[in-house]
Amino acid sequence: MIHGDVLRVFDLLEGRAHNASEGTESGYFVEIARADRPGIYLGVSQAGEKTFIVTSEQSQVPPPPLRLASIAVDYGIECQLREATSSRLVRVTVIRCLANEPGIIDVFTAMCAVLANSFNDRVTEREVAEELRRWSTLFWRLQERVETDVVGISGELVAIAASPNPDLWISAWHSRPNDLLDFIFDEAQVSVEVKATRSGKRRHTFSLDQIQTTGSLSRYVASVPVQFAESGESLADLIREISDRLNNDTSRLKLWEALSQVCGAGLEDVLARKFDVLAAKAGLAFFSADDIPSPVVERPFPTGVSRVSFHVDLDGVESFDSQYLDGLILV
Repeated sequence: MIHGDVLRVFDLLEGRAHNASEGTESGYFVEIARADRPGIYLGVSQAGEKTFIVTSEQSQVPPPPLRLASIAVDYGIECQLREATSSRLVRVTVIRCLANEPGIIDVFTAMCAVLANSFNDRVTEREVAEELRRWSTLFWRLQERVETDVVGISGELVAIAASPNPDLWISAWHSRPNDLLDFIFDEAQVSVEVKATRSGKRRHTFSLDQIQTTGSLSRYVASVPVQFAESGESLADLIREISDRLNNDTSRLKLWEALSQVCGAGLEDVLARKFDVLAAKAGLAFFSADDIPSPVVERPFPTGVSRVSFHVDLDGVESFDSQYLDGLILV
C-alpha cells in the first residue's frame, strides 16, 4: 500500500460520510486497508476526522494513550464493527488525525500506508506502540519552530525525484540543517552537495570544506534552478510523487523524518509552495568538486577562523547529467 492508495480510500470515505444522514450514529465509516489483512481499517467520521484502526491483542503491560497537537492514539478500545449483514465486538487501537491542515494530513496518510504494510495477521498493542514510536517523534517535531531554507529543500527533493533510484538517495540523505554535505553514498564513497538558486545564473555559495576532498570521498555538486510560481507544482505534490515511487517503508519514513527536521511547525507553508518542477528537473546539472574554482587557503586555519565561504559562478564549469552520476553511485 502506498500514499496514493490511502488518499483514494480517504476520499471515498469522506464522500460516504458527507452523504450520510445528519446525526446518524455511525462512529467511523471504514474500509479494509488490505485485502489480506481484514483487521486493518481506514476510517472517516461524519465530521471528517481521519483515522487508522487496527485490531490488536491486549498486552500484559498496556501502552499509555498518546496525545499530540495533531494525532491521538488510544489502545484497548472495544467497539462495534457493523458490516453489511452483521455486527461484532472488536478490540482495536485507534489512531486519529486531529489536524485539518493538508500538510499534516499528508504526513498522517503516509504513516497509515506504512503501518498498513507493517502489521501481520496478529498484532499486540505493544507492537503497535513500537511501530508508532518513530512516527510520534516525527509528529512531535512538527510542533517545533524551525527556520527552513525552502529553496534548498526544493533543490534536494528535485535531485531525489530525478533519480531512477530514489530509495538510494533517501538512504544517503543527511537532511539536518547543520550537516556539511546533503547526500553521502557510503558504499560508492561519493557525496553530493545540492545547491539551489532562484536566479538565472548558477551562482552558488560554498564552504571550503564542501569543495575540497578529504579522505576517500569523491565529491560532487548538484545545481538546481528553482523558480517559484503559482502555476507550478506544489512541494506536497512532488513529495507524494517521490513517496509513491519508493520501494520500501523504511525510505518513506525517512523521507518524512527528514522533512519534519527541516520544516518543523512550518511544514504546512513549505508544502504549499509552488515552483516549476519540470524546469528544475531539466535544469539539474552535476559538477565534480575538483573542477570548481576555490581559493587556496593554508591549513590549519588561523586561530579564531573556523569556516571559509566563497561565491562561484558555475556557468563556465564543465557539467554532466544525472545519468553519469547514477552510474557512479549504483555500485
